[in-house]
Amino acid sequence: MSGSDSQADKPVGQVCKPRTSNLRRWSLRAMMLLVTCIVIASALAGYHIQVGKRQAVAIAKIESLGGKPLRTIQREDVFYTAGKIPEPRWEWFHDFLGEEYFVYVPYVDLTDRSVTEDALVEMIPSIETLRLKEGLNEVGKSYIALDVTGNPNLGTEFIEEIRNRLLYCKVISRLTSPTNSYK
Repeated sequence: MSGSDSQADKPVGQVCKPRTSNLRRWSLRAMMLLVTCIVIASALAGYHIQVGKRQAVAIAKIESLGGKPLRTIQREDVFYTAGKIPEPRWEWFHDFLGEEYFVYVPYVDLTDRSVTEDALVEMIPSIETLRLKEGLNEVGKSYIALDVTGNPNLGTEFIEEIRNRLLYCKVISRLTSPTNSYK
C-alpha cells in the first residue's frame, strides 16, 4: 500500500476524530435560534387571531340577545364606524390576522325593549370578551359604553348591579346618575 492515509499507518489505540467545522456548528445554532423565533412569533400571531375570533363570536351573541354593538374598524390609527372604509396599507397582514382583529366595540346599545334583565345577564360573558382600545370613547380612558336609556325592562337596582359586575364598562342611563364604577 502506498497511501499515507491508510488505517495501517496510524498507531494502534488512536481514535480518529470526525471533522466538524465551526461553520456547521454555527449554522446549527443559527437554525435552532431561527426556529425558536418562528415558533414564538407563530404562537403570538395565533393568540391574536383567536382573540379577534372570540370577539366576533361575542358580538354575534350580543346581537342575538337584542343588543346592538357599534363596530369600529381601525385603519392607520383612524377608526371608522360607517361610510367607505379605506383599504388597509398591508392587506396581507389584515388577511393573515383576519379582519375581526381590527374591529373594536366601544358602545353597545341596549335600549331595545327585547333586552331583558335575563338577556343582559346572559350577555355579560360576551361583553367581558370585547377588547378595549384606549381613547375610543374618551381621550386617555378605556371603557365600553352600555346604553340602557329608556329600556323599561331594566330596573334601577339591576343597573347598579351591572355597574358593579362590569367595572370596565360605563353604563349610560337616565334612571340613575351618570357616574359609574369606571375610574
